[in-house]
Amino acid sequence: MGDRFKWNQFGLLRNANDLEDYMHREYEHSNYFHYTCLNSIDSILKNNEFWISPISRFNDKAEYKFFENSDKENVDKYFSLCFSTGVQENLPLWYMYAGLDGLGGRLRFTKVQIKSLIEKGTYYLALRKSDGQCENICELKEDDFEIHFKDVLYFKKNDTKEGYVALKYNTMTNYKVPTSEFEKYSANNIGFVKYIVWFYEKETRLLIKLKKSLHEIIESKGGNYTEYAKDDKNYYLIKLSFKNSYEIKKSIQITLAPEIEKEDLYQKLDTYKNLKEHMLNTSFIKPSEYAGQIKMNLKDNLCKNCNKRKVQNNF
Repeated sequence: MGDRFKWNQFGLLRNANDLEDYMHREYEHSNYFHYTCLNSIDSILKNNEFWISPISRFNDKAEYKFFENSDKENVDKYFSLCFSTGVQENLPLWYMYAGLDGLGGRLRFTKVQIKSLIEKGTYYLALRKSDGQCENICELKEDDFEIHFKDVLYFKKNDTKEGYVALKYNTMTNYKVPTSEFEKYSANNIGFVKYIVWFYEKETRLLIKLKKSLHEIIESKGGNYTEYAKDDKNYYLIKLSFKNSYEIKKSIQITLAPEIEKEDLYQKLDTYKNLKEHMLNTSFIKPSEYAGQIKMNLKDNLCKNCNKRKVQNNF
């Protein structure tokens, strides 16, 4: 797959078969970044695991609707973890996923490391409780789930040519694929097509689909589904553990968000034991290229605006 077209021939694609052939490039990127807050990074390093959330927690409601329309009976079987392949630091990702307080980071994997993480990791079904704790229910075996790892294709209706879509991938655009052909492709790639407004993410997604219902898996492992599901404040997720691979952990490189200035680096890390330990063991933690150049103050401004709205609503 992927041999018919070179990387820079995205504009030559004309139909669903072309798209299928071209889009199998998930392991061709130089870097894969996961943006998140420092607390989460510290937890990832402490527990040697990623938490893969259910798609019901998507912030893209249109995409969740697409899952419902395409595979409604199985919508609770899907779980997703996202990586960005954009090499340059991404300001929206810093604040949308690493935190409004500007105190986040991004974990970096090479294509060899990300493939090892996905293919050699151990997967667990777990219950995330309302108190923030996460309880393992059972280890997932090969016949329990499917692993899909693929680049996301971005689209919108073509404003200049009716019956066609405008597609974006990496740095390229294609205006020549008919809507009917795009729909064929999207129907076979649930979870890997998004509206163009999300293009800045340049996402490569890990999508897990359970082969059985949550109820069937939990009961088959000797658990009690009713007991686990009794509180609607809890939700199920999948853990991707790399506890058995020291090579993966020691290879993780971390860049800190721009609002963490270089002179504050060591002071900030004092709060995060596992981050500090990772730095001492590997030296793979560095400040942002733009450290000290950005001050958004989003968290404080948001709170101030909320307070203003509360006052106005009292009149």
